[in-house]
Amino acid sequence: MDFLEDDYDAINSEYFQEVRLGGPFLDPSGWLDTASDALALLPPHQFDSSRLQSYYGDLSDHLGAPKDKLRELLETWDECTYSMDNLTICQSATAASLLVLAFLKSTGIRSVLFESPCYYASLEQCHNLGMYARRIRTSEADNYKLTINEAFLDGASPCALWLTQPRIGLGSDQDAVHVRHMLEMLPADGFLVLDEAVEQCFPSILRELNPSQMSRVIKIRSMLKPCGLNGIRISFVLHNEKYRKNFAQILELYNPTIDCFSLSYAMQIAERPLAFKAMLDAARLQTSSLAKRAAALADGSHILVHQLVTGYIGSLAIDLGTRTVDDYMTKRRELLLQCRNHRLPVILGASMHFPLDPQREYVRLNFFNREHHILGGVEKLMAISNLIYHDRVFHAR
Repeated sequence: MDFLEDDYDAINSEYFQEVRLGGPFLDPSGWLDTASDALALLPPHQFDSSRLQSYYGDLSDHLGAPKDKLRELLETWDECTYSMDNLTICQSATAASLLVLAFLKSTGIRSVLFESPCYYASLEQCHNLGMYARRIRTSEADNYKLTINEAFLDGASPCALWLTQPRIGLGSDQDAVHVRHMLEMLPADGFLVLDEAVEQCFPSILRELNPSQMSRVIKIRSMLKPCGLNGIRISFVLHNEKYRKNFAQILELYNPTIDCFSLSYAMQIAERPLAFKAMLDAARLQTSSLAKRAAALADGSHILVHQLVTGYIGSLAIDLGTRTVDDYMTKRRELLLQCRNHRLPVILGASMHFPLDPQREYVRLNFFNREHHILGGVEKLMAISNLIYHDRVFHAR
């Protein structure tokens, strides 16, 4: 068994639903009490309410000047040249993920190979579209490096390989040379999808893998998600210009309209690329600094906080002291009971699609959470993990 099934809903119902409703709690994994340093750098915006009378969708050339400004920002972000037909604008990274999967299916792709850990929504979307989603096991011992060969890819053809930048659940950057090697190994009918929805680097890390030049590369990018400013709903699919008509047709099936206020605000931000870069820099400094503090706090314990260098979704690994799957499952339940007792709702590794490791359990960390959730949560997990590791847990059953 390489992976556990995602049991987020069952865990939340059994262990944490009442915790969230019944008073204060520490929430290192969630998204209900976040703060972003990039907010202070957001320019003021005056909105023309008369614009609310129209629909705004990236069909044909309907978006006009706003799309052109966003295109220019993406060119600066990726240090390249994009045409208007190299991008399709939608409301969110999750919507962009669905558009890409629907496009892949329309081209004859039936198998999508997801590097682990991976984003749960893309995996579920793939299943719901009737496509085969295969998670590729990676290992902490190998620093979660993706290792596949041409024979493996040929056996899955026609297929798409789906990677995240930065690595979701880890916060590490992809190696551009390694990613290019993966692209070169893909069969001629395959695609490489790079989900860069939380990319905080400006210029972008994988800018050399340019969809305008490489027709088999597709990218997902979100404008302000990496800044922790999720109320402005603008994301992009970057693709070769020959696919623009295909994406526009698919977009029309999956709610093509964009929030007018978000589009207006995004256009204003796009006009100041250096200010936008400063927002990304502030967000990256905030999340990476908090991750370093959490790692230093856990040093010497049974917890390892993964080194997050960019993005905001990281994780920690808890050494349970187990070696068999049965013992791991027993101590996983103990962990959940103790987290409930300590009013510490957590999201575990199965929901981030970490491979099953009979020695370790993983906990998601959202580094846009206020620091007391992260540092206080790590402290409580250190105490809990010490008891569990040494079989000293006592509780009413």
